[in-house]
Amino acid sequence: MKNKLIFAVSIASILLLIGCANYKNNTKNTDPLTNIKKSLFASVERPNITAPSFKITDINGRVITNEEFKNMPYIVQGFTYGCNSCEHEVKTLNAVYNQYKDKGLGIISIDINSESDDIVRDTKEKYNGGDWIWAYDSDNLGIKFGMKSLEATYLINKEGIIVYADSILTDPDVLSEEVKKVI
Repeated sequence: MKNKLIFAVSIASILLLIGCANYKNNTKNTDPLTNIKKSLFASVERPNITAPSFKITDINGRVITNEEFKNMPYIVQGFTYGCNSCEHEVKTLNAVYNQYKDKGLGIISIDINSESDDIVRDTKEKYNGGDWIWAYDSDNLGIKFGMKSLEATYLINKEGIIVYADSILTDPDVLSEEVKKVI
């Protein structure tokens, strides 16, 4: 119930931002993402806190812990089955992962609502998700990271510090630049 409320408030805020920006600027721009991108930097956080410990099992049955990511940067990104905006997030992760996977970037896509590997696999296949860690949130990572929306994205540096967080649609260019800083 709480996740649905957070999601509804997030959507309402985005719609308000789109409407306010169009009214204020009185432009003929028809791309709604342009106005969202304008508010991107207001939604980016730099927590500079230690990432929480975790232990999850991915869709291949492999146990994953935060210890596996010592001395390597990684991204934690939330999603859930049927989330329309999650398609955009997976495309962003694909672009960034393809650019930096050979330089040691790890990614964890965590389904914060489901409790089934099959549902996670379905989402991965539906959105052509990359070959990184996919799991459902068996260890409350959404709570541990303080995810404010389904689109929450966290970048953790080699020292295990969360250096970037956003709670809106992630801009692939911005995320790429952030990853470049920690590689």
